[in-house]
Amino acid sequence: MTEWRKASGSYSTDQCVEVAVTIDGVKVRDSKHGDASPVLFFTYSEWVMFLRGAKTGEFDLEPSYELNPAETWISPQT
Repeated sequence: MTEWRKASGSYSTDQCVEVAVTIDGVKVRDSKHGDASPVLFFTYSEWVMFLRGAKTGEFDLEPSYELNPAETWISPQT
């Protein structure tokens, strides 16, 4: 059985991602869909590179873009 974990600050909501470390790598899924959620799989090397990029701001949005909570995509500001 896979042991899924999410950030401790997220336990009051189901709107976050869950992570499971396995013998082969790291799995990621959307917590609001639970067991029905599609699962992304990353090797350990890929996961380390992702974490490094997140910590250094590699994935930060450009100032010309904003997130609209009502949409599931990023759209340019007009």
